[in-house]
Amino acid sequence: MKMLCYFNGYWIDEVNSEPFIKDEALQQAWDNFIETYEGEHDDFTGYEEIESFLVNYPEPNWVIYKITMHCMACSPV
Repeated sequence: MKMLCYFNGYWIDEVNSEPFIKDEALQQAWDNFIETYEGEHDDFTGYEEIESFLVNYPEPNWVIYKITMHCMACSPV
């Protein structure tokens, strides 16, 4: 059995409202999400909203990895 894996995108905390997304449908869904969110809120807080967006994205076979370790100051968390 052959299994294919694709990397579709990532978010980092320094610019969490501007992710790197390779999948066109995911990018469109994110653009719609962020436009709606910014229209309803003053500030984009991030973590919970991103997690909710990804968990509710209609791709049940996709795997989401959440890295929760913290690095030293002046580097991505």
